Amino acid sequence: MSYITPVTWKGIYNGPKREIHLNIDEPAKSVVKELQALKKDGLIDQDTMVGAGPTKNLLSEDADQDWVAEVTFWSERENAQWQAYKTEGTATGLQAADYQQQWLTERRQLTIEYLDQIFTLADSFEDLDLDAGMFSTLFRGSLDQEDGQPILPSNMSPDVAESVELFWNRNQEKIAELEKSLSKLVEFPSDLDGWLSSQDEPVADEVRQLVDRMKNAWIDGSDQIDNSFRPMEVWYGSSLPSSEDYENAMVVDEDMSGLWVEFNKYAPDAQEIQDYTIWNDISGLFEMAAERYMKQENQILYQEMNTLVSGLYSEFDTRFGGGVGFSDFSLQDMVDNYLAGKPLAQMDDGRIHPDFQAVESFWENHELALLHYSDRQERLNTPPKMSDLNRYMTDNRAAIERYMMTNLDSLLTQNRGDTVTDENKAAYLQLRASVRA
Repeated sequence: MSYITPVTWKGIYNGPKREIHLNIDEPAKSVVKELQALKKDGLIDQDTMVGAGPTKNLLSEDADQDWVAEVTFWSERENAQWQAYKTEGTATGLQAADYQQQWLTERRQLTIEYLDQIFTLADSFEDLDLDAGMFSTLFRGSLDQEDGQPILPSNMSPDVAESVELFWNRNQEKIAELEKSLSKLVEFPSDLDGWLSSQDEPVADEVRQLVDRMKNAWIDGSDQIDNSFRPMEVWYGSSLPSSEDYENAMVVDEDMSGLWVEFNKYAPDAQEIQDYTIWNDISGLFEMAAERYMKQENQILYQEMNTLVSGLYSEFDTRFGGGVGFSDFSLQDMVDNYLAGKPLAQMDDGRIHPDFQAVESFWENHELALLHYSDRQERLNTPPKMSDLNRYMTDNRAAIERYMMTNLDSLLTQNRGDTVTDENKAAYLQLRASVRA
């Protein structure tokens, strides 16, 4: 079963560690595999993290080595968007923030229910002396088969293949329920606007208009975590680990090819910690500067977008948002339609707005501003992946380097979690110069 526990946000790496490489609890391995697939498909919070922890303190040589998987559902983007709604400063903004939290909570709960079922079935799978970590892969393969049977590896022995087929036939009902759970997650609205449209209770027009108008406000929002908008942490394993067991554990690699945990097996001296953290700054500080520089550029794009359509939102809502059944059609919907190659006047339910000719005329009359707006939104629609960041760092190296040196104090403080002294700063610059040389 899974355990939902109060979350402890990620701490600061405080010195050298010695590694212990151990296998994670086998049924939980299928959970972690499945989680990576959900992240890749964009079905869960994009900053969701995977960790692992012991159920008993491994600092003792004789301790049992039981493991559990930890999942922390979190999204920097949605957090910033929620903060933007709140700081909008009106009752409408607070209502939008509340709706957004409801939408994310429902999606996370659907995910937890789905992963719970994965964990339970993987646990049963292991009872047959089969690799529980394989269950997620086999289940995914069975989705594309007419008979619902998994695709078995060509090198699987006949005896193991027979056991898998027997398991699948005995658990048809549970596997069918698992497919339904996945379908619910796939069909769940991918954004707040879609979620509002799916609600039985009517949503005030001003809330819908605000959500549309502030669709990209996460760019300009704060990344600071608010206690009322928290990550959700879930554990999968045989027992809930205690805080003293987990306090020595570090972050876990999300790539299933090398799941591991680090433990602080000794207490390094202060100089060793300082040398290590300064050296770590060399590789990490430029990337941190690039992320901040990219965000700064995105904020400029967002401000340009707001300038381009200043006044057009209210004009559009006045002309086309009125009328029973049409109050949720906005200027943002028209822009989204343009970017998706759909008719400009198409609404969320697929209908065409009855005044579609006037909608098209509105676009033509403001085409230059709307094209510039659409171009900027298209560049902001998808958060940059790490591969994008690497390319961005290569293409903008000189500008990022200037930004890094201008903001060195704040970057070092952010990276190390303490006040940067003149001695630390000088040591960093000296070490950095030697690396570049």
